[in-house]
Amino acid sequence: MAPYHSSMWCLNGTSGQDNQNTNDAVNPLYMLPKSQWWMHANNNCDKFPPAPGKFLELPAGKSFTVEIATNRAFTSYSYDGRFVGTFGDGQAHPELEDPAHSTCVTSPNRSSVYLALSYSLTRRL
Repeated sequence: MAPYHSSMWCLNGTSGQDNQNTNDAVNPLYMLPKSQWWMHANNNCDKFPPAPGKFLELPAGKSFTVEIATNRAFTSYSYDGRFVGTFGDGQAHPELEDPAHSTCVTSPNRSSVYLALSYSLTRRL
């Protein structure tokens, strides 16, 4: 899972085209030297910077918002938000509506916080 924001590197993927179904920023990094995992250089994310003027402001003592997902397709940055869901994989998980699961997400095995309908994470600095 990755935090998606309009200021992120390789938001549109690494093909040079606007890939609304990209997961380039999420692909696992394992057994790579720093030169390859830093900025996801192994798949060329480091070659696709944010659009000019796009940045994530991190105000001291305040909040910022990003969208946590396994793929850009499951964020508001893709397909006009049609596939945004409660969980970062874009899928419904009715099995987790049981009150026994109200404080712990065990399936899918991803730690996440659900805020608002767009599955955005607001974090206090």
